[in-house]
Amino acid sequence: MPRPVFILEPATDAALKAGIKILAPFLPFDIAEKGKGTVLRFRKSGPGPRIMVEKDGITVIHAVACQAYRALGLMAGMVKASGKIAQILETPEFKLLNVMLDVSRNLVLRPEMVRTLLAHYALMGINSVMLYAETTYEVKGEPYFGYLTGHYRQKELEDIDTYARALRIEMFPCIQTLAHLARALQWPIYGKVRDTTTVTMVDEEATY
Repeated sequence: MPRPVFILEPATDAALKAGIKILAPFLPFDIAEKGKGTVLRFRKSGPGPRIMVEKDGITVIHAVACQAYRALGLMAGMVKASGKIAQILETPEFKLLNVMLDVSRNLVLRPEMVRTLLAHYALMGINSVMLYAETTYEVKGEPYFGYLTGHYRQKELEDIDTYARALRIEMFPCIQTLAHLARALQWPIYGKVRDTTTVTMVDEEATY
């Protein structure tokens, strides 16, 4: 069965178009700027997301970008289920829709997997994500942060943030200080600053 094709209206907002281009590989239909297919229009208004099936195409009403991307996710579900797009209206109850990814357990998620998750989150309408990293981020001069578990380099975090921003997802760094540091404090090199197995010595200068 051929994949449905949607043609973006030329007047589509450039930033929204850039996000749609990122999401295109994750959709069960094709989105193009030229050619034959069903016209797909995006209108910034409210409430939304709202999918309107009209004689000359499909119109998506959205107040913010995350609603437009959720509409694409809803359309993807419809295409997979029945092959047809139906009209739908959702009224969001929250402005902030957040997911916290715990990247402190076992091995860290590879950056490319984080980006894949961000794309799926965008299609759900998520607009903010936290990476919960206890000792899995780069600290210059501290090689035991992320030792044997992997960690995110500063450049990798910047790249993830850039990718998320293109999807209008706000990234929040979420780290621990003074406590929840068992993965680092298990190593003898940190014996001087260890209070308990997870907590550092508050009054020890070396802690800071």
